[in-house]
Amino acid sequence: MLQNIRAYLDYQPIDPLANFLDANAERIIRSYHFTSELSRLAARLIEGIASLKTPEAARLIAGARGTGKSHTLAVVRALACTPKTRHTVVGNPPLANAVKRLEGATFLPVYISGTPLAQGLTDFASLLREALAGIPESPIAFDDAQWFSALEEQQICELLASRLFPGMAFLFIIDDISDALRLPRRSLVQDTLDWLIKLAEKSRSLPFALLLALDSDVTAPHTGTAARLTADYQTDTLTLDNLRRITDQAVFRKTPQQRAELAALYQETLKSLPRFHWSEEEFCSLYPVHPAVLEVAPGLSTYCESFSLFSFINGVIGGALRRRPMQLISLDDLFDKYDFELKRHPTLARAVAVYDYISTMRLPALSFEQRIPAKLLLKGLFLYSLVGRSVSADELTNAMMLGDIGYNQAALLLDDLHAHSDGQIIKDGIAAASRYSLTVIEHFDPEARLKVALAETATDDTLDALLVTLGGSAAFHDFPFTLDALLLSGAKTYRDEMIIPWRNTGRRGVVSFGAPPEIFANPPVGIERGRDPFTPATVIIPTDDEAEADAKPSVTYHWADELCEYDWQLCIGSSQPLPPADGSGSIPSLLYWRPAPLSEADAETLKSLWIAYTRGEDVFGDEISERVATLEAQTRAIFLRLYVTEGELVAASGERHPLTQVFPDGLPRAFSDFLGAVIRKPLDLRFPAHPVFSAPLTERETKRLVLGLLGGLNPTDAAVQETARHFAAPFHIVVKRDGLYQLAMDRDEALGEPCISEVLRLVEAAGNEPIPVQAIYQTLRREPYGLLEPAQQIVMMALVAGWRIELVDVSGLRIFTAAELTQDVSFRQYGSARRTAAITYPSETLSEWCRLLTERFDLPDLAADRKQVRESLAQWHRKWLNYRLAERFESLPMEMLTTRAWQLIITCKRYFETTATAVEAVLFERISLEMGLARIVDIFAANPTIYQRAVIDLRVLVDFLDWLPFYVKAKSYALSALPVTDPDARNARRELGNFFEHPHRLLDEDKRLRFEQVFERFKKHYIEDCVSRDEQATKNLDLSPLTSLLASPTWRLFESLSRLTLADRQYAERAERILADIETRRRNLNLRDFLDHQPMTGDLIRRRALPPLAKQIERLKETVRQGIQHFRQRVTHNRNLISQNLRILGLSEADERLVTSTLAALASPTPHTDFSVAPEVVDYINAALADVNPLPSVVTSLPFLPDESTTKADLAARLAAWMDGLPEDAPITFDFQERSSL
Repeated sequence: MLQNIRAYLDYQPIDPLANFLDANAERIIRSYHFTSELSRLAARLIEGIASLKTPEAARLIAGARGTGKSHTLAVVRALACTPKTRHTVVGNPPLANAVKRLEGATFLPVYISGTPLAQGLTDFASLLREALAGIPESPIAFDDAQWFSALEEQQICELLASRLFPGMAFLFIIDDISDALRLPRRSLVQDTLDWLIKLAEKSRSLPFALLLALDSDVTAPHTGTAARLTADYQTDTLTLDNLRRITDQAVFRKTPQQRAELAALYQETLKSLPRFHWSEEEFCSLYPVHPAVLEVAPGLSTYCESFSLFSFINGVIGGALRRRPMQLISLDDLFDKYDFELKRHPTLARAVAVYDYISTMRLPALSFEQRIPAKLLLKGLFLYSLVGRSVSADELTNAMMLGDIGYNQAALLLDDLHAHSDGQIIKDGIAAASRYSLTVIEHFDPEARLKVALAETATDDTLDALLVTLGGSAAFHDFPFTLDALLLSGAKTYRDEMIIPWRNTGRRGVVSFGAPPEIFANPPVGIERGRDPFTPATVIIPTDDEAEADAKPSVTYHWADELCEYDWQLCIGSSQPLPPADGSGSIPSLLYWRPAPLSEADAETLKSLWIAYTRGEDVFGDEISERVATLEAQTRAIFLRLYVTEGELVAASGERHPLTQVFPDGLPRAFSDFLGAVIRKPLDLRFPAHPVFSAPLTERETKRLVLGLLGGLNPTDAAVQETARHFAAPFHIVVKRDGLYQLAMDRDEALGEPCISEVLRLVEAAGNEPIPVQAIYQTLRREPYGLLEPAQQIVMMALVAGWRIELVDVSGLRIFTAAELTQDVSFRQYGSARRTAAITYPSETLSEWCRLLTERFDLPDLAADRKQVRESLAQWHRKWLNYRLAERFESLPMEMLTTRAWQLIITCKRYFETTATAVEAVLFERISLEMGLARIVDIFAANPTIYQRAVIDLRVLVDFLDWLPFYVKAKSYALSALPVTDPDARNARRELGNFFEHPHRLLDEDKRLRFEQVFERFKKHYIEDCVSRDEQATKNLDLSPLTSLLASPTWRLFESLSRLTLADRQYAERAERILADIETRRRNLNLRDFLDHQPMTGDLIRRRALPPLAKQIERLKETVRQGIQHFRQRVTHNRNLISQNLRILGLSEADERLVTSTLAALASPTPHTDFSVAPEVVDYINAALADVNPLPSVVTSLPFLPDESTTKADLAARLAAWMDGLPEDAPITFDFQERSSL
């Protein structure tokens, strides 16, 4: 016997590659050891891939875990999808021949890993979509509409095939899917199998190839999976014997002498272990690895992600080579190396617990001599149990090499372990026939799993959320909180806004669960007079002109920074209700829906349902559907009992109302009806001063009432009268006279209406000063009124119509009175309200202001001639409309919207637009003449200086707008002009550019004058420059070479031959274009007249771009030469055809000789260009070809691309091959456009 293991073998490390997806393709192939069997297997797989649209294209590899299925798939994928790797298998004849069949096809690898399926994270369709998007270098993505539409129509495979170009195919590599097919979830397994079968079926008609790897236990006959897949997949099997051969041939190589020594060592083993059941071949080929290691390798592959046979060997071989020959690499080494990883696997928790229990509780009780053998037996039993195999005492003794204690002692130790395992070590048979196994995966027991899950699930607000969402949705068809929010996002608090009708207005409120109340009472508005400093919470309005503001007291308004626009809230309580928020106890419309507390049995039902939703088949298995249906029914019953039968409504004040008293006939089906009944009384208590409307009030009805009745547009209309009955009568602002409702704001009933009297109180409290509209809105919005904006619009517009108040915008200049009620506006568009202004100016003052405005200083006094005053105002109004300022403002260029221009526009709007509004109201008799003039005086603060300044600004703006078209035209001319060389023109253009960059300066009249002067100077020098340059380019043209060419016989020959129908027209057209360009150079353009209106012409631009005349003439000569050469080639190529058809024409002998001699001259190998072709000869040739098709030219392109990089040798080879492919006599036409587009 030799000294150590090293002497019996030559160890060669093997690349233990594990991550095949990201590894280099050549490394994948080189790390794969091709035994003869594996070479034939790979060849069969590749031949199947190459046999697209046949049953051979779908392949299934079955084998135990760890036998190399994934590595085999990766090798085939690399050879199929990466052609540059195919040279690596040239020395493998079966594989090399198979790879040749892949030529001509491009395969896109679609790698699908089933790991997310096994984890329950997705489904197969989603995996497929992600895999397509992850194709290296050629990802294929679909938007949701495409994907789900095809999925619904079962056209996914056809959708995928539509993305392939001719010659391309998908190669689907499906791996790691066995665990998903072992799951107890039938729906998932069924869906996965359906997809696998569908892909296989489609591979017979679509360019698909499939490689599917499955563990052998999944494809076992009793599972049913094999029967479903083998009909559509061609199946190959990988066995553990392949690993044994690789180990023997590639890892532990032995010489014949070493094999003889190992045979002797095997005999020594039989002496110590007579019932050693592995053959000599198995022992020698795997040596120094014990054959038992290979048997349990699939189990290690299942539960240890890092395990592979060859990585294990690489990890332990260093120390093993120094061992004595009989100390093999055994199960003990295997267990010790992967002990930590095995014990962390969740599925093995029970087996690990048994192992630890026996190791710590039983083994120390054994004698010293028995502890080590017993522990080795326990390790071996654990590892064999991982592959689901029971073993006898003899087999374990042989596996652990326990020849020192013998088979009988080993059997006794196993019986002892069995006796102390609490039934976790299973013993079948008696005496020597006994077989032992350790329970690794427990039997699926839904009740036991549910018991464990219940213990792990906390009794928290999740159960309340589940009860409310599921029970509420069952009780009400429009319940706002759904189960999806809980299941998808884990939300445990809910909130939704709803609008509930009350007194025919829509009241917005909040329904919440698990959250504190959020509504609050809006505070009252405070008004005070004094000199308090400005703070962010107040708005101070001076009581007089700005100049005297510091010396007089101010009115200060205090209102809330933020209003609560919610009128009610229903807080649905849980088993642990939240306390009301501070200050909410005074709000009658804040309600709590309190349930009875949960019992333990109720909590267990809710926990069970939550477990069914979140852990589903993992706990209940195939019973999940029935369990969910039962638990949901129980949960609905719990909701009705706790929230309805035993529940109650609790007001913020503490008042309680049982639900059975509120709804003695049962709950309504609609949650909105439930809320309407619940909040009606609380809202009555909160807003007692709110009127009761007899129809629903919306903005539409408010608009009809304000415009039709209050504005007087159509007060007698039936719809307007009906609207007044519903919405004006409850405010007592109308009275019925002669069968019609009319505005009556002077009646005590109207002025005594609480909301109207409150607005008047606020306005009166402000005195002559305006009160912010926001303060009025807040007052009417809070208790006891609760008016929404449409109702407040009626109140405010009624007060305006009754001349009680007027609205003022934020500038204080635009005023909305009863005269403007025909306009569709909201009172909240204005900044403040105030008492209606009285006329406080004498007639003389009003007359003087009318003269100032109309510039008619001879106008009589208002008291003497009102008609002339009105006519003068009408003239001013027409003049104002003719300015069209609003229209012209809108058309201002963007660069003109400067701060200065904006200031002028604002000034005109502030003063004259509001003045025009007042004048219009006078002319249309919406207000009196005196009131209109008083309004004008107020606009200018009765200060003529302010008026004169405003007039100046208006004139500046109007003059600028009148001048603006000249600027736009000048700018367009300057920016479109061609480059110039004249220095004066360039300086003028530079100065114009400065104006274009700073257009605000042009508001000044002197700047506009300067702009005009600079532009005229630029235009003058620009025209002179263009004319001068054009004259230099066109004068003294030497046209004698052109004249000589056009008078030469060559040109006459070119003209004659161009008439041939078989000739290519491009030469004649090219010559015509050149002559046209020369004519353009000679033509007189009359530039001065043209450039006076626009800065450039097409002929001028074209003339500047023309090449020199000499070059044009040379180009014309070259065109003529190429054309004549082409015409000769075409005539020569079709000479026989022309001659044959001339006989049919019946020409005279002289004409036939003339044509024949011309054809001979044209076909001469030494052509001349000094002969002429008679016109009748051309006609005869065209007639001869009239009824036949001339022989075509050969159209070709050069054998290289534009900008292509190549070598001289490669170019020579290409040109030679290209020349060989051209015909001998036929004319050749080059098509550069076609070649350049490739």
